[in-house]
Amino acid sequence: FEVDWTSSEANIRENTLNAFVLIGTSIYPMTPSDFVPDRFEASIPIDSSQNSVSYRFKFEYQLKGMPEDRPESRLSPPYILRMVEQESRPETVIPY
Repeated sequence: FEVDWTSSEANIRENTLNAFVLIGTSIYPMTPSDFVPDRFEASIPIDSSQNSVSYRFKFEYQLKGMPEDRPESRLSPPYILRMVEQESRPETVIPY
């Protein structure tokens, strides 16, 4: 799973953003990408017997405030990951 964070909110406290994948009642933490700012990644095992998985992303962060910062969070819209069987293709053999 991969997700990019974009926001026009100017009061987000730097280095407080955390991302998660929500699947059913399970919460999986995501790690920041080493190469792309504000991108998060997670490898999550999916049961091969499932045809699809509904999921959402959750972002948690701190907003700058007076007198104290306050926690805030956002949820993405729901998404569906559909699993399809890979078609087996015959190998092409090139004669010498």
